[in-house]
Amino acid sequence: YLVGGYYGWINVFNTNGNRHLKSFKLDGTLLYVEWQSNDKVIGFLSSNTSHINNIIIIDVNSSKTDMREIEGLNVAWSHDTGRYANVKQSGEEQHSLYVYAQTGLADVQPFPFVMWNISMMKWKPYGDYVAIGFTSGTIVIWDVKESKLETKIDGHKSDINVIAWHPTDNVIACGGDDNKLSVWDISESKRLYSYYHATPITAVEWSEDGETLY
Repeated sequence: YLVGGYYGWINVFNTNGNRHLKSFKLDGTLLYVEWQSNDKVIGFLSSNTSHINNIIIIDVNSSKTDMREIEGLNVAWSHDTGRYANVKQSGEEQHSLYVYAQTGLADVQPFPFVMWNISMMKWKPYGDYVAIGFTSGTIVIWDVKESKLETKIDGHKSDINVIAWHPTDNVIACGGDDNKLSVWDISESKRLYSYYHATPITAVEWSEDGETLY
C-alpha cells in the first residue's frame, strides 16, 4: 500500500496494479501523513476552525477513524507501540514533552528547549528515542523511557526539514534549508558523511535494508 494526501484528503493506493483504494475526507488541512506498522495511517492536520491542531488515526481495513485534538506545532509517533509525542508550553517559561498512549495522556516530561524553535520531530521506528530538529540546525535525541537528553548534534546552519531513522542501526539521516544532507551515528554523536545539494533538502527516506537513501 501507498498513502498520500493533500489539503483535506488522505488517499490510499495499492501499488500492485497502481489502483486507488480509498479516500478519507478531513476536517482540516493535512500537514503530513505516514503509516503505522499495524495497517493504520496517522495524519497530522491543522484545524480550519480553531488554533488547535489534530491527529487523525485511520484503520485502513475497517475505515474507522479516530480524531484527537493536540496542541503544539509538531508531533512524532512510534510505529511499534502506537504512542505519540509532542512538545508544548506548560508554564510561563517552561516547555514539556507530552507522551500519549492509545488511550490518552501517559507521561509529561520536563523539556529544556523551546517549542517554538522546533521544526520537526521523528520517533525511532522501534524503541524509545525521538529525534527533534530545530530552526537553528540543531538536532537532539530524547530518550522517552528515561525522560532525558541522550545526545545533541550541531550539524546544520538552518531549519531541519526532515529526519529519517535507519531501519536497524542507531543512525539518522537529516536534511535542512542549508542544502545539506547528513548521516549521523547517534551512539557516538559522529557524522558519517554529508552531501550538498543546490536546493534545500525537504525529503529523505531509507530503503528497507538500510543500504540506500532516497
